[in-house]
This record gives sequence, C-alpha cells and structure tokens, in this order.
Amino acid sequence: MGILLHEMAHALSAKAFGLFVLRVTLGWKKLKFKTRWLGVDILFSSFREGGLTIFAPQTKNKLRLKMMFVILIAPAVNLAIAGAAAAGIQWAKISPLHLDKSLFLFSILLPQAIILLGALYPFPRKLEGNVFWPDIPNTFRWMFMKQAAIEKALESQWLLQGIRAFEERNLASSLAHFERYLPSEPKNENALLTTMFLQTLLGRPKEALATWQNLAPLVPEIKIATLRSQAWNLTACLLLYLQPENHAENAETNARLACEANKSDATESTLGASKIAGGKYEEGISLLISLVEKKRSPAEELWDRSFLHLAYRKAGPEVAFESNRKRILELWKPDLLLEGLDRMMIEKNLEDLIRENK
Repeated sequence: MGILLHEMAHALSAKAFGLFVLRVTLGWKKLKFKTRWLGVDILFSSFREGGLTIFAPQTKNKLRLKMMFVILIAPAVNLAIAGAAAAGIQWAKISPLHLDKSLFLFSILLPQAIILLGALYPFPRKLEGNVFWPDIPNTFRWMFMKQAAIEKALESQWLLQGIRAFEERNLASSLAHFERYLPSEPKNENALLTTMFLQTLLGRPKEALATWQNLAPLVPEIKIATLRSQAWNLTACLLLYLQPENHAENAETNARLACEANKSDATESTLGASKIAGGKYEEGISLLISLVEKKRSPAEELWDRSFLHLAYRKAGPEVAFESNRKRILELWKPDLLLEGLDRMMIEKNLEDLIRENK
C-alpha cells in the first residue's frame, strides 16, 4: 500500500501540473492485471518489489520547479505516514492494549522507512536496460540540470505519447510521435524497433529498412533476448517482402539469429520462409508444415501457407519434397490467402498466382 500511495502521489501531482502521465507500474516482471484509478493507468506485476511512475514534461513553463515538486511529494507522503505511525506507537505505550496497537503501527512504519531509504539511494538503478533515478538524487539532478538537458527531457513526451497511441491501436499517430522523438535519441533501441515495426504495419517497408540501418549496429547490445529476436525476425520478414530472391541469404541469417536469441513459432516460420526464398525447398517446407499443423492464428498461417505454395510452384513436384506435395495442396486455402492479402507481407510473385486462381 505504501508503494501505491508513493507512486500515486507522483502521478496525481504530475497530472495537476499538466505533465503527461503514461502509467504507474507496481512491481516488475510478468503483468498480472491492469486497472484505472483517479484517471491513472495502474499495472500490477508478479514481482511486487518497487514501483515506477512514467511521466514527461510537455511545456517549459516553470518546469524545473514542477518536476522537483512532483518528485519530492511522493517521499513526503511516505514520511508523513511514517511520522503518524511513529507518533501512534508512542501514544500506544500508555494504552492497556499497547502491544497489539504498537505491532500494528510498526507494520505501517517499517514499509514507509524502507521506501524512504530507497528514495535516498544516491545512484541510478538499471532495470532491463533502462536507467531510473531514485527520488532524492533525481530532485538534485533537476535542480542543477542544464538547459540543454531540459530541452532533451521535453522530447521524451513524444516517446510516451507514441507508446500511449500504440496501446490504443492508433498506429499512424504512434508512428508520428516516435519519428518526432528519434532525432533526440537516435540510439534508443526500443524506439527504433517500434518505429520499424510500425512502418512495416503501415505499408512503408522501404522506410522500415532505412530505420534498420540505424538499428542494426545496436541490436547485439539489446539485453532483452526477446527484443533482440524481434529485431532480427522483423528484418528478415522485410527482406523477404521487398526482394526475396535477392535477399534470401541475408534474410535467413537474420532469421537464424532471431531463433538463437529466442526460438519461437514466429522466428521458425521466418526461417522456413527464408529457406524457401533461397531455394532450400525441402528444409523450408518441412519446417513450415510442422508449424501449420500447430493451428496457429490465421495471420500466421497465411504467411506459412503462402510460402509453402510458392515453394511448390517454383520447385515443382520433381524436387525431393514430392512426398509433401499432397500435404502442401491440402494446406493451401486460396480464400484465406485472398482474405488476408491486403494486410500481410506476402512475396510479390504470389499475388499473380492468386489472381490466376480466382
């Protein structure tokens, strides 16, 4: 409860001063559930140690004072609760039931003291590649922050607004915010990856590959394996979409790296497709058939079926995968392909094939 009050003090004071509040997160690791209280999104996670309020300034007006107040108000709330509990313990000593009351009040005092000690910790903490400053040193940081750093802090609002728009499935708005943010932080791996993903979803694959040129040198430094895998896997998909025959080898390399970082149905699917695009039909078909038989989502099946039929069309039944020919034809559903063609990245030659089979 102490952590919730601490973080809500940050969030509500930030909203009162016109700052952009993205969310309050309580705990880390796997998300358990999400709720909304007093106009603030609150995420509860499985590992309930610590909390975080994510907010950003939107204007320069008295920004330094606003940020210092928003940061300090939370430990002040914990200090007030701790003071009240300590005073209650002193009062309870003269009560006939002082032991029970003292234990209850001590159970309130101790968490507040721990939170206050955490706020006093003098160094930034790293969590999953991100840096977070405890409240007291963060206050001094804002007190002596140079104007250039304040200008840069203002740019963070575009990142948070981009995340909010993405969560609300407003992809065009989200991409616009991320593209506005990136010039201030051109080496933010998460922002680059999300921008690349949005550009792909919105049908701008060439721009997505241009974003990849900036992201590629940074991918090995991404500490979260799933994000590294997503970056390599998305790049392989883009290469297959634009020029599969010219980039098949490069696509397979990226897909293999994605599997090594975090093996999943999605990365194996891309690996199978890249093998087919590169002429390794038997390997690719064997991999994709095993995935299609798992009954994945229609969008994922669409990708797999498309490359399966493409392999059959290009290689012909005389190739070594003849034993799979019947199964390929059973798996291919023209109606499904036609339904999803406008929203999936399918190799260009397949479009002509579908028109022929209408």
